[in-house]
Amino acid sequence: MRYFIILVIIPALTNAICHISPSLWCNTKETALKCDVLKQCSENVWNVDSNAPKVNVELYIESLCPDCRHLIATQLWPVWQSINEIMNLSIIPYGNAQEENKGGNWIFHCQHGPEECLGNLIETCAIELMNDVNKWMPFIACIEMSNVSPIQNAAKECASKLRIENYAKILNCSSGPMGNKLMHQNALRTDALNPPHQYVPW
Repeated sequence: MRYFIILVIIPALTNAICHISPSLWCNTKETALKCDVLKQCSENVWNVDSNAPKVNVELYIESLCPDCRHLIATQLWPVWQSINEIMNLSIIPYGNAQEENKGGNWIFHCQHGPEECLGNLIETCAIELMNDVNKWMPFIACIEMSNVSPIQNAAKECASKLRIENYAKILNCSSGPMGNKLMHQNALRTDALNPPHQYVPW
């Protein structure tokens, strides 16, 4: 009787994340890179047509809305990490807020109180001043997924974690006329939705 020994040679996986199922290796570029399968994922899984128009995604939120936070944490952020190159993403923090003009200055009343108004302002100013979705999206996702309270502390912690250099400018914007003007623009944009939004996230 003859016996045969079959040797299966498997490349060493240098990163612990690669011990997950191979079907998940292409979930994000970061994972594909760590598992050394970026080329294979690009050619066989993602295979994005570079000439195809990008998908426009507009998300209307409030900074302290539980459903908004859940959507960002469980859907938008993972999807954006995987396929952001095919998306034109816009986030409009305002939601169910109301505004009134007093002496040429806009006063905002937010569904979850003044802290949410401040969160909306910080996120809006970050979008405007950073002017690059690859910079502001991780910042907003970090704030929305943070358990730190109040929201300005979450924003400060996220700015430090992500090494955002112009955070002081974002704070100045959020407490000054620039932020007030930007939030009014968010209000106009939200109120112009057709059909009108019924809830958030929208």
